[in-house]
Amino acid sequence: PVETAVVTAPPDDITAVNAEIGVFAERFAAAGIDQVLVTGQSGLAWASGNEGTDYRPELRVTNYNSIQAFANDPAGRDLSVLDGTVAGNLYSPSQRIWELPAMQECIGVLEEAGVEVPEPDSLPEDAGALYQAGITACRDVALFRALVESAGEELDYGSLVAGADGL
Repeated sequence: PVETAVVTAPPDDITAVNAEIGVFAERFAAAGIDQVLVTGQSGLAWASGNEGTDYRPELRVTNYNSIQAFANDPAGRDLSVLDGTVAGNLYSPSQRIWELPAMQECIGVLEEAGVEVPEPDSLPEDAGALYQAGITACRDVALFRALVESAGEELDYGSLVAGADGL
């Protein structure tokens, strides 16, 4: 890579995150970078922080959901930030994730608890990603459950590490 950057601002300090992304954008633009690889959940932070600049590299995003939150923001965003973006995900689009049998089982638990997780394709485009929190919670809890079950009866740091290695 020509340049790398890691956000160090606290994730709950949006102003600091956006300022840091703005500095990255200036640095990348000065280096002539025309493609930026954005990993994990950083797509939303990159797009939000870069929105106020004129720098528009093509993005390569490893988590479709993080950038979808930006694109579907009901408040409206400058979508030119996403021109030329290519995003990947383990499964996609969101409707297919929502339809998975294990996801439906988890969504049933959430809905019994009073948390609505609407079908993605049933929502108007300007509604935002109202289903995303439920899908993310289900995926994260499934991963946590697999980790804890793999760790065994004696749950401590060592057994969690061993359990993770066994997944």
